[in-house]
Amino acid sequence: MALKSKCPACGSTNVRVENPRDYYYNHCGLTGVHLLGMGVAITDCAACKQKTTTILQEAQLLQVLGMAIVTGKPGLTGEQLRYLRKLFEMTQGELADSLGKGRRETVAEWEAMGRKRLFKTPYEEIGLRAVLMSLFAARVLESEFNCLSSQHKAEYANAAGTFVERVSTLLAGRGTNKSIEIRRQSRRADWSATHCSAC
Repeated sequence: MALKSKCPACGSTNVRVENPRDYYYNHCGLTGVHLLGMGVAITDCAACKQKTTTILQEAQLLQVLGMAIVTGKPGLTGEQLRYLRKLFEMTQGELADSLGKGRRETVAEWEAMGRKRLFKTPYEEIGLRAVLMSLFAARVLESEFNCLSSQHKAEYANAAGTFVERVSTLLAGRGTNKSIEIRRQSRRADWSATHCSAC
């Protein structure tokens, strides 16, 4: 026998339930988040006239969103940083200290950038992303409130390994030990320094 749906507000069974396949999740603090599949139930109650939205396993969803941000492509935004800080249950001052910034205002300024990228290049973002990945591991994966599955943890470990590889490649390409060629065209010419164009 199937269970009858009940209104979360009044308990009435005189309800209509909708399960949208694509739900715009705008109340999580991030813009542009769409929930696809069977994770949302919208209950419209005829008895109390309440319309309620239930997100199944919402705590896990919030952690998955955080994981998607810290392991995602470069281009962190102020909105995403604010989301992560709140997920980590940190104040702006605590996050600033973790980042070695020492000023709460730095984090506040970044968060105020909203949907704009914090940095122009991926190279500039490396330090911040590394700290955020470390905080995600400590404050989500290793916490008593972790709702992520072993599959999520394996995906995170794989993404963290990929991040280290990408950073190594990026840093190797931006090394400071570029070759310098010193040339003297003839015995009477002066020495001249040129940076090797192939380096």
